[in-house]
Amino acid sequence: MCHLKIEDKNAFHIVLAFKENEKVLCREAIDQMRKHAKFKRMIIHVISPHESPLYIEKIREIITNNIAFTLICRYHGKTTEDLLKLLEELRGKPFVVLIDPSAKEYINALNTIEAKIAKIEGGEIICAVMK
Repeated sequence: MCHLKIEDKNAFHIVLAFKENEKVLCREAIDQMRKHAKFKRMIIHVISPHESPLYIEKIREIITNNIAFTLICRYHGKTTEDLLKLLEELRGKPFVVLIDPSAKEYINALNTIEAKIAKIEGGEIICAVMK
């Protein structure tokens, strides 16, 4: 079976890792998209127990409020191993990771790799970028 692979050159990647607080993460993702508007292609990577296609409902706000960008949404799984594998794939590409603070296992996974972790806006979101 042949799979279509979207070319991700000149794209900004946003990783959303959440369990339940997706609305706050979506608002921050939209802010990140605006901050990185020089990229016209945004790739949203989702790590969540809400599997495909159910995760689309959780990130609807991102999809409906960003007509100016080419959006590509990809589901990568729900485990910390899936998150770490994704981050390894993104090494060397421009990206940001937004994590639901109630998803402690995702935050702990970031502590095992070289990531700069910061809280955004009152500690509601955990943001990480690779060093």
